[in-house]
Amino acid sequence: MPITKPNEQRVRRRDEFSWQHFAEDCLHNKYILVVGSEAVLNRTYNSDAQGNSMSLLLQLAKDQLVNNLGDYVDAELERSRLGNCDNFNVLSKIYPKDKVKKSVLDVVRDTDFRQLFDDEIEPSLMQLLRTRCFRIVITTAVDPYLEIAMEKVWGKGGYDVLHSIEDAQNKFRHVSCDEFGVSRPVLCYVFGKVDSTKPHERFVLTENDAMYKISAWFERAMSNEFLKKVKTFQLLSVGSQFDDWMFRFFWFLLRGEVNDDN
Repeated sequence: MPITKPNEQRVRRRDEFSWQHFAEDCLHNKYILVVGSEAVLNRTYNSDAQGNSMSLLLQLAKDQLVNNLGDYVDAELERSRLGNCDNFNVLSKIYPKDKVKKSVLDVVRDTDFRQLFDDEIEPSLMQLLRTRCFRIVITTAVDPYLEIAMEKVWGKGGYDVLHSIEDAQNKFRHVSCDEFGVSRPVLCYVFGKVDSTKPHERFVLTENDAMYKISAWFERAMSNEFLKKVKTFQLLSVGSQFDDWMFRFFWFLLRGEVNDDN
């Protein structure tokens, strides 16, 4: 069976798909929403980022790095040099990794993401969240947009934010479930969350970061209550490319195989 890619707009299930059954399952809280960075932003509002919040974060981080260089360099020349730097792997080869991480932390600290949120966020993502059918949301993004979106849906203090799968392990070890499946809505940043108040927390920017995270997940997978909980749900994945090897690793962790239609 060929690998099914989300951008082919297929639904990965074993049985014959029915929109009616899908809607009923969502209403009965049988699905977890998995949100990748490519589904976060409105593509028409920020054409350069193409809907990808990580791409926007990269743009802002590059500007922050250039601004921090001060008057000792030609800012326009430096921006031109960084023009073809299209991911954090490349950026971390040009600048020391600690400086890149600090620039990202500074961007999140200094940027008011709420000011333009209604314009920047992807409308279809907000429509999904506003159904309130997904009380567990997993995101592979690291930026603040999903947290703001959850607050708009559930209200301030009406949901829990987990900065990692390790945090989720502690949360779900003693969780008591209600008729909807969980006691409170939960947003889990599985690749870490950029938080300027906790600069020492590890969040994923480069492939090396991702490999560190993924290897740590596999080491703890058998005893992780959060992962056990996830495996009892169906998954609706948006904004993640299945031909991305890192996402396939992540999917394997959640499902045990990558060619499974479930």
